[in-house]
Amino acid sequence: MPSGEVERIGASKADIHTSKERLLHSKESAIVKGKRNDLLPDKMKLDEGKHTSVEHGNSLPGKGNKLSPSNPEGWDNAKVTGRVSQVPNSKRKPKLKQHTEDQSFERPSKSQSKGKRLKTKIVEISAELDVNTNIDDLDQALNRRKPWSLLVHKNPQPEWVCYDPTCMRPVLPCVGTNLLKLMSWNVNGLRALLKVRDEKQTDATLISQLAESENFDVLCLQETKLQEKDVEQIKGSFLNDFEGSFWICSTTKLGYSGSALISRKKPLSIAYGLGLPDHDGEGRVITAEFESFFLVSAYVPNSGAKLERLVYRTTQWDPAFSSYLKELEKRKPVVLTGDLNCAYQEIDIHDPNGNRRSAGFTDGERLSFESQFLKQGLLDTFRRQHPNAVAYTYWGYRSGARPRNKGWRLDYFLVSSSIADQVHDSYTSPHVGGSDHCPIGLILKL
Repeated sequence: MPSGEVERIGASKADIHTSKERLLHSKESAIVKGKRNDLLPDKMKLDEGKHTSVEHGNSLPGKGNKLSPSNPEGWDNAKVTGRVSQVPNSKRKPKLKQHTEDQSFERPSKSQSKGKRLKTKIVEISAELDVNTNIDDLDQALNRRKPWSLLVHKNPQPEWVCYDPTCMRPVLPCVGTNLLKLMSWNVNGLRALLKVRDEKQTDATLISQLAESENFDVLCLQETKLQEKDVEQIKGSFLNDFEGSFWICSTTKLGYSGSALISRKKPLSIAYGLGLPDHDGEGRVITAEFESFFLVSAYVPNSGAKLERLVYRTTQWDPAFSSYLKELEKRKPVVLTGDLNCAYQEIDIHDPNGNRRSAGFTDGERLSFESQFLKQGLLDTFRRQHPNAVAYTYWGYRSGARPRNKGWRLDYFLVSSSIADQVHDSYTSPHVGGSDHCPIGLILKL
């Protein structure tokens, strides 16, 4: 329960709300008609025209705390500050637990009272409010909520933690260390993304803002959904100070798939596709050669809602793509990034048991991902750095999954084992919106 909130325990069974709480929690609580004083027990009634507020410390009411009009619940160190803020009555003590799917965003059962749901919602944001916070700050606290920081999983293991890039990324090496920062993002339609502006309503596109905040050297984009005739106009609308801008579009199905690779410095060479007509019509792969490695940006085919492309994916595409990467590794180490369309382990998907027959988590796709890539010498950089971190990179639009953090980890940076020790940081940026995927990043020490 946040500071500035007091649970009223009285004879009335009705939920009591201020107008602020009615606005904030209209979905979680029933609005009770009538004057507030008429709903309060006699010992709690307030003088007309006066507003009182109680702020409390961190201790919860207990047997040793006496009730009084100024401290009706027995909160330690209660003090009057100027506004009444009430939450529904309940005789149970609020329990501060680790946020899980059931405690946060899942709809409570019908048997759970609306008052209890409201109290649970307030308890969730209590960590953001200190003892000096009043009810006016509650709205700001709700807006600051980070759903990706909640560990949402149907079968969480005791050692798992929720990945938080604000506190789990390593400090950059000292000045003078030669670093290369790579980023990848499935934008799910570049035209639409370029129209999105952040909450500050600035003129900069989300990609330009990402470039300013991350200062990346190379940006790989997947699922651009552009046609070749539109590329020149689009690529001139952002990151004009980057020397290299390379695009590939689907020719078999217009406005579908598509990839791009934008580099601050021009690569030594660029290759498009796998060199195989059977697989190159959808514009899925771009390879950039740099001095010490190959960077491959890929948008791996989705197996389809009815798994109509599962056989193609696992028996044709994956083996052909794996062979292509092996040939590159004969010359230089490889960095593979992009939307690889596979949640490899159960930790990489919020509901593994419910998605055994869903594209991206079938046994066939996961076994193929393991045999064609991981067992061929490529290492999953994020999982190597964070073996127990739950970090999703994709949240479906249709199910409204992102606010509830019901996600999948489909986007990767895989590297040849020979350069694995050069990885300084592999991370996700779940706070960046604009797509159903979030950007991911890799920092290499050269």
